[in-house]
Amino acid sequence: MENSAENLAKKSLFLMSADYRLVELQRYLETQHNIQTLLIEQSLNYDDKIFIYIDHKTNQIKLEGFISQEYFAIRKLIYSHFAMI
Repeated sequence: MENSAENLAKKSLFLMSADYRLVELQRYLETQHNIQTLLIEQSLNYDDKIFIYIDHKTNQIKLEGFISQEYFAIRKLIYSHFAMI
């Protein structure tokens, strides 16, 4: 059953500046869009469904989670946020 859950998980990739921190993204999601996340073990956790973290090897933000309305909404917000930078 775990393999089927892994198959449903979708991964995305976002480029960012070298000095960007997850707390900045957390603040953006909370203040601009009222999306509450928890910062746990260097990852933003949204309702245990969506996880946002920085891949320090590539210096990119990654979004992982199950395909859902929330996943696509958060992904779209992250895209638009980085388009403004």
